[in-house]
Amino acid sequence: DLHSFPTRRSSDLDRKVPLRYCGILEPFGNAFHTLSYTSLEGKNVVVSGDGPIGAFAALVAKGRNAKRVFVIGANDFRIKIIQDLGFEVLDAKAFKTSEELKAKFDELTDGEGIDAIGEFSGAPIALNNMIDVINPGGYLGILSVYGKNEFEVKVNELVFKNIQAQFICGRKIFETWEGSFDMINNG
Repeated sequence: DLHSFPTRRSSDLDRKVPLRYCGILEPFGNAFHTLSYTSLEGKNVVVSGDGPIGAFAALVAKGRNAKRVFVIGANDFRIKIIQDLGFEVLDAKAFKTSEELKAKFDELTDGEGIDAIGEFSGAPIALNNMIDVINPGGYLGILSVYGKNEFEVKVNELVFKNIQAQFICGRKIFETWEGSFDMINNG
């Protein structure tokens, strides 16, 4: 079957982007878009989720000059890949409480804590843990589809910590693609 759509909803591939990267543009664009609502320069950033979008988010945060980038995940195979990319990865299975996780981040950042988080895991407990570990006034970008439509979220913590929460669906047409192309072209 053939389908058509309006050309105003399409984007030309930047000719500088190697064709071998075309298959990664969707997850890379998701990561880029999620982290595009705040400056990451000089900030301690956590990527929650060790899947392909999480791995790209770590690269985006590094490319946007984050001070430190940590990834938290639970899949040993994926953790190894992200470590091989040069990122500090924490195994979510090693922490029984969000307090333990926050203490670890405080230790790793010399008490500065976490300024920005991209939540890509799709795990309700991970979302609540990220709300617990983020600094007051921090940025929390959420691009996750959770297994359950309804679960408890620490909404009062979001409010009292003045967290800038951004829920992500879709793209900023065409800003997401232009920014993604620019980042890919410039390493």
